[in-house]
Amino acid sequence: MVRSNDVESMLETVWNALHGYRQTCIPEGVQEYDDEWSDICTAMAWIEEDLENYHNRDEDTPPDDPNWEEHL
Repeated sequence: MVRSNDVESMLETVWNALHGYRQTCIPEGVQEYDDEWSDICTAMAWIEEDLENYHNRDEDTPPDDPNWEEHL
């Protein structure tokens, strides 16, 4: 169950939806679909990494990205 201010539950909810999409819309074994799934997984890994870096930063120091607020 997704909970406010709980990044882990939010990510789990999105991953569950993506896995459902994989099972019903982009079957395994077709290169085009496998490439799409790879891109989805890569994007989610980057999102998770960015969220982790954001939450582990010193609260008084904004992220290195000068446009970081645009990503929220």
